[in-house]
Amino acid sequence: MPNKTLYIPDRDVPLWEAAQRVADRQKVSLYRVVSDALENHLPTAVSEPGPRDRWRHIAADQNAA
Repeated sequence: MPNKTLYIPDRDVPLWEAAQRVADRQKVSLYRVVSDALENHLPTAVSEPGPRDRWRHIAADQNAA
């Protein structure tokens, strides 16, 4: 757990607690919930392609064929 608490405006639950609840409900890791949220909501925050990007291009090429 992080050593700082982040709150989302208009919510009474800390961000990490809300993310953990989603992870528990979906039966996935907290890492997966947070990384998916960051990928979906902060796409410009990544300046270099990550390991998933390489696989996306391969999958896209296979789907196009």
